[in-house]
Amino acid sequence: MIENAGEDWQIAVQIFIDYIQVPMIIEGETYQTFFVDTDKSFSKEFCFQIAETLDESVDHKIMAAMTVYSDKHVKDSELEYTTNGYSIALDAVLDIAGNTDQFIMNKLYNYENPRESYKDMWYGVLINTELQDFKRRVPDKEIVAQKNERKDFVYHVGGYDDCTEALVILCMGMEQVDVNQQKYMLFKLEKGKIQDGLVTITMPDEQGSYDLTGWIIKNPFSEEKTEINSVSDTWRFTINVT
Repeated sequence: MIENAGEDWQIAVQIFIDYIQVPMIIEGETYQTFFVDTDKSFSKEFCFQIAETLDESVDHKIMAAMTVYSDKHVKDSELEYTTNGYSIALDAVLDIAGNTDQFIMNKLYNYENPRESYKDMWYGVLINTELQDFKRRVPDKEIVAQKNERKDFVYHVGGYDDCTEALVILCMGMEQVDVNQQKYMLFKLEKGKIQDGLVTITMPDEQGSYDLTGWIIKNPFSEEKTEINSVSDTWRFTINVT
């Protein structure tokens, strides 16, 4: 069910299985990302199928994300600064096998090796381009990159008191992108501490403007089937690829 009240905007819907974006089938059509144009009183139910075969002998993790203003760019907004809070994302166990002992969500990658860990009154995930001093500063509304460039960014992740592991997904143009040559980043956290380090993203091979979006998932390997967890997003900004 997609509902909207208050503003006209386009919403991008993305589905992730085991934290990798998968295509979905809606009304006989296949979409990597499904875009919905809504008005001030929009309410409609969409049924979808995952357009990939899943191992049904085990349970999986499923994350659904809805991002507003998916047809616009932060660089063109009237906001003085970029912002987070542009999406709703939920994370849960996809109970297929009916047995918590059969769980496929293995750790595909090693933990990131942060540059440093530090304490501060902050938590979440932030991506910027402060490569000289790694300052945790809200990113500029837009930056410039070259086609196919392997571009370095800085991450700040953590600050939580209630989890020891976190996973970060990033997207450009409302589709998941590889980060450090893998589908997502995995972090081993210390209570209340923030980690910073480098993340490399290969830019698209087509010129254009792409908004960088993303989420941080706490305790991604939790097998608790009764929980549906809300997911926090990172600050969104525009990358102009030339």
